[in-house]
Amino acid sequence: MNDIECEAPGVYPDELWDGEREEGWRAAEPGGREFHAGRALDGQPGGPVLGLAVSVTADGDLAGLSDNELLGAIAAAERVAGHAAWAASTLAAEYAKRNLEWDPKLGEEIIAEFGEEDYRQEVLLSGMAAKQNLTRALTLNRMPQCMRLARDGELSAYRQRVIAEETGLLDPALLARADELIAQDAAGRTPLSLRNY
Repeated sequence: MNDIECEAPGVYPDELWDGEREEGWRAAEPGGREFHAGRALDGQPGGPVLGLAVSVTADGDLAGLSDNELLGAIAAAERVAGHAAWAASTLAAEYAKRNLEWDPKLGEEIIAEFGEEDYRQEVLLSGMAAKQNLTRALTLNRMPQCMRLARDGELSAYRQRVIAEETGLLDPALLARADELIAQDAAGRTPLSLRNY
């Protein structure tokens, strides 16, 4: 047997450790001031890095932030939520595709009953809501331009839902065209203006 001593992950040799400069992980994270217009986090795409910055800011001392900084942090939180909705939709679409079955009565593929039920139990929804979620996820999965915006946090969960509901019955060719048209300016539209697009 080898007598090799393994070092625990994340433990550094003494010669690499600088105790005077170690201030904790919070000191290394960007503060709320970075959400101010024109600063580092203003307009940064949604995702885990921005999510961490939003969480650290929300968990910190908010009294010292200006209204502009608070609004920037709120907008960033919305981008993080949009990114999370993109992730949930992408995962749900893959799950739905794995659980499609042919319905001879309808002459089309539908989401299998057991797949729908398992999803419903996992996310704690009614049967109807679960089916609608999976159906919307499948629609959005066929809209790569809109989903690129969603991935960057430019489309909130509700706006993603509106897009899916308004385009869900389109045939593939029209859906592809709708994806291009909607993605051109969807990031700047309210849910109501998306419905009326």
